[in-house]
Amino acid sequence: MKFNSLTSFVQALEKRKLLKRISVEADPELEISEIVQQLYMKNPGSAPALLFEKVKGSKFPLLINLLGTEQSIDLMLGRNAESAGKELYRAAHGLQESLQNRKLLSWAWKERDFLKRAFNAKTRRVSGAP
Repeated sequence: MKFNSLTSFVQALEKRKLLKRISVEADPELEISEIVQQLYMKNPGSAPALLFEKVKGSKFPLLINLLGTEQSIDLMLGRNAESAGKELYRAAHGLQESLQNRKLLSWAWKERDFLKRAFNAKTRRVSGAP
């Protein structure tokens, strides 16, 4: 699944119960970090993302632990994180070998799908956003 904005990703997390909204005002000076720490102690390795909707002294909400679970990472990647890591390792290892053997073009051709996805993942400046 592709996400064209942070909002769409947050909505997908919420739909899958990987996000908790905190609607009461929270103080960013120690209070928010204490809430987060307590949640992590109760749910090690599976604490959801937290959206603090009212942050004391700020007009902006605060989103914490966006990629704090394996499920949220899988969702963001659109696939299993472990398989993505293995693909990245395989490509990097192949690149290293091709550089040593001076076969960079053959490696690039073999990995063209990977390279296309990697190139499309880079950050870009846009004039307008959703």
